Amino acid sequence: MSALLLSVEDNELDRDMPGQRLERKGYVIQRTADGAQGVSMATELRPALILMDLRFPVLDGWEAIRRLKAGSTGRWLT
Repeated sequence: MSALLLSVEDNELDRDMPGQRLERKGYVIQRTADGAQGVSMATELRPALILMDLRFPVLDGWEAIRRLKAGSTGRWLT
């Protein structure tokens, strides 16, 4: 089974370009365009890697990362 990666990016081109390259290498990519949904998906899916944009209008990437780290069991690193 290939590693699952999560791409959290609101710019469609920035979200799809790296994802397509990684998919060609055999990775499975889940995508979302929202920081809050990224936190929810990361908590549910527990991806091997999260590609996180830092600037979102409602819940920015910095806060999303803080929430993931606060609710983790030590798995998330920065």
